[in-house]
Amino acid sequence: MSHGSPKDQAWSHPNPLYKNPNPHPQSFDQPPSFHNRAPYNPPLPPPPELKSRLESLMERFIVTQTKTNETLSESINLLTSRVNAMAAHQKTMDTQIARSPNR
Repeated sequence: MSHGSPKDQAWSHPNPLYKNPNPHPQSFDQPPSFHNRAPYNPPLPPPPELKSRLESLMERFIVTQTKTNETLSESINLLTSRVNAMAAHQKTMDTQIARSPNR
């Protein structure tokens, strides 16, 4: 029982009621919903912030810390000067006491 040439047998369907809905498979048509669709353009990234919150926080911290360091440095210099003055005065007093005849 032959149904034609081997080539015809490879392309024939065993069910005689079967019909190919697309007799030209090369000409693929897109569904109607795709015909008027604009080409896909990915969304643009958000514009970069001028500074991140962390960067702004760090800058404020550095400014504040710099002012604090300057104030502390001035205070330390003033205290050092006063301690040196007191040490010099103590040395003068010690010298006067050592020379005093009541000793």
